[in-house]
Amino acid sequence: MKKKDHFLWTRLLMLTAVLVLEANSFSQEMFALTADSNKGRQAISSRESLSQYLTQLEQRFNVVFSYESGLLDNVSVPEALRNFQADEIDPYVKEIQRASKYQVDKVGLGYYVITPRQDKPLMPLLQRIAGLSNSSRNEEKIQLEMLSLREISALQQTFQVKGRVVAAETNEPLPGVTVLEKGTTNGTITNANGEYSITLTGPDAILSFSYVGYKTEEVAVSGKTVINLSLVEDIKKLEEIVVIGYGTQRKTDLTGAVATVSEQALKNTISTSIDQALQGKAAGVQVFQNSGQPGGGVSIRIRGAGSINSGSEPLYVIDGVQVSAQAQGTAVGFDWAGGGNGQTAVSALSTLNPADIVSVEILKDASASAIYGSRGANGVVIITTKRGKAGESKVNYDAYYGWQTLPKRMDVMNLREYASYQNELADLGLITHRQEFQDLSILGNGTDWQDAVFRTAPVQSHQISVSGGNERTTYALTGGYFAQDGIVIGSNFDRYSARLNLENQAKDWIKVGSNFMVSRTNERITLNDSDDGVITATLL
Repeated sequence: MKKKDHFLWTRLLMLTAVLVLEANSFSQEMFALTADSNKGRQAISSRESLSQYLTQLEQRFNVVFSYESGLLDNVSVPEALRNFQADEIDPYVKEIQRASKYQVDKVGLGYYVITPRQDKPLMPLLQRIAGLSNSSRNEEKIQLEMLSLREISALQQTFQVKGRVVAAETNEPLPGVTVLEKGTTNGTITNANGEYSITLTGPDAILSFSYVGYKTEEVAVSGKTVINLSLVEDIKKLEEIVVIGYGTQRKTDLTGAVATVSEQALKNTISTSIDQALQGKAAGVQVFQNSGQPGGGVSIRIRGAGSINSGSEPLYVIDGVQVSAQAQGTAVGFDWAGGGNGQTAVSALSTLNPADIVSVEILKDASASAIYGSRGANGVVIITTKRGKAGESKVNYDAYYGWQTLPKRMDVMNLREYASYQNELADLGLITHRQEFQDLSILGNGTDWQDAVFRTAPVQSHQISVSGGNERTTYALTGGYFAQDGIVIGSNFDRYSARLNLENQAKDWIKVGSNFMVSRTNERITLNDSDDGVITATLL
């Protein structure tokens, strides 16, 4: 009996020893909280990766760490954190930032975002997710973890700048100044006090400040958060000369309503005549195309329809010479009987080569009547042609070639469908029966006259010029050829033009000049009205 009891006690002691050893082994392997009897604090085990270390902090302090998946899996815990102990989460956060290469930003109560350390602040990210505090903790954690490292890094690179823009001469605020981040469409404008605020893509951006009548300024941000600027008036633009009646005037002294169309704006438009080229180029000026045929007439309204009996066309002045803008041409049309004559408008300005023009000024207010009397009641269009410039002789040649075509054709009835339609109208008593439409079986599909009338039409222009001179005498000689075929067969426009300008400064107080222009145009026109027009006859 004693041997059995001794054996039992031996087995019990061995089992107890095994349990103690296993308990010690388990406590060494698990990452759990252990008691520190000396300091009354709890230490975090740090034998594995930093991500596991953060998981223990989340469990202990009831917080959330968000970072890109896999970012910290292979990162070991820094040596400084291995024996670090604290009763609050903030000391751990500070120690992680100090001892590692990662940035820890607090974005809410108990919520942190970890990213690779950068020199740029994370304020845009904080502002973006500050509103998540009203959600539940799990929802916040999911939303935070959805932020990828790439998105967070992009948000980190945003940079906010504010400031004030004033006039350099008066120090008065400038409202409405355009503030644009160069190379982007990101911009804003100043308020009534000249103040602005803009969020940039980074601290190295360049800001462009522009305002009407002032020089455009570009400023490198270079990390500055406040940029105040003084804009200087653009004296050059204010000193530009504008042709007013028989003289010129500076823009600073100009009080009348004048629209100016530059040579470059005219070059960007392919047109037969100068009146067509003005369409869409001047504010407050309406241009109506009366006809689509080459060289067709154009109506210009500067003050609207100001007359009942007389016309509303403005007065045209070319190098000081007043000209009429409208002319009439006779063309053969088609009516129900098979033929007829009619009138169609053509443009007298089509004799002038648009390539010879250097500027167009449009007088829109009472200043036109003050100079030109009643003829300027509808406004005045002043056209200035090119002059020679002192210097070496220059030879220029400009040319272009293109095609015009009908973009879409009308879907019309064939002969049988048209005959059936005519018979239905006759049965209703609206028209008389036509004998040729009585038997539909003998009728074919007929002819689609759109194929016979419309075509792909070429257009070409050639311009050569020679100019030069010295301090006393300048000259300019130009010659041009323009040809345009209409998309309607039988319509076309040809123009041959030549112009010579000579100017001589005989004395300091006298200048003598001459301007010769010769032009020959050839137009083949067709009627295009709603009754006898060729297009109406084509479709009906």
